[in-house]
This record gives sequence, C-alpha cells and structure tokens, in this order.
Amino acid sequence: MRDQLAGPSLPRKFILYFPIGCAGGKELCSTVEGIMCDRLGGVTSYPARGTFKMEGGRRVSDDLQVLECFCENSEWPEQQPFLITLAELIGWILDQESVACALDGRMQVIPSAGPPEWKVEGENASGISEQALTRLVMKSIGGEKIP
Repeated sequence: MRDQLAGPSLPRKFILYFPIGCAGGKELCSTVEGIMCDRLGGVTSYPARGTFKMEGGRRVSDDLQVLECFCENSEWPEQQPFLITLAELIGWILDQESVACALDGRMQVIPSAGPPEWKVEGENASGISEQALTRLVMKSIGGEKIP
C-alpha cells in the first residue's frame, strides 16, 4: 500500500456555487466552466441544490452547479482577484444579489458588482463569450493582458 499519492498536490481549493436556476444560468455556467478550465488547468462540475434561511427564518432553495478548481499557493495571488471578480460579474449578469464561493473550506458570499458602462447588450446577457467575460474581469481588476 502506498503512503503517498503519485503526482503533484494542489493545496488551494476554490468552489463557486453557480446559480443555474435563474434565466440564462445554465448557458453562462458553461462559459464560466471554460474560463476556469483555461485559467486553472481543470474544473470539476456537478449539480446541487442549496437551501438557506432568509431574514425572518423563511427557507429558500436554489438549483446550483458546483464548480471546483485547485491551484498552487504560488498561483493564488494572481488567481484570487480574477475568481472573486468573476463571481461578482456572474451575480451582476444574472441579476443576483450575491454569489457564494468557498476557499479551502471557508464560505464567502460575494456581492454582485458590475459597472453600468459594461452592461452586456441584448436580452440574453448569459450568452456572453468566454473571451468577452474574461476581458470584463481583466479590465475590472486592472489587468493588461488577456490570457
């Protein structure tokens, strides 16, 4: 029996709880999966249902797609602002109040944000391409290069 697993270990785990129950959610999720795969070398995606309490104790449930990715500690300072900004824009595009994420098992609720001048044209903003969404994120965090 082996004491260690073969291959490299990627210590940072980022999870994005993607809201697919809203209009355009499934299409945008596919775009985000591609972006996360390209930036981090892979993404694991699976369906889930999330239930949480609102103020006043009322329970609300959402259909979600869980997107998990991993990276090296040395890569995290570059990836973190990109992924957090991506979560902000996902919420903004899908007209959500916030998007839930987790880093290394710690939950964070990311408020939606997107400058009005970047409003995606057309009725179905979820149809935005990987390249266009990546450009929005890079512009928002002040990045000059588009991967």
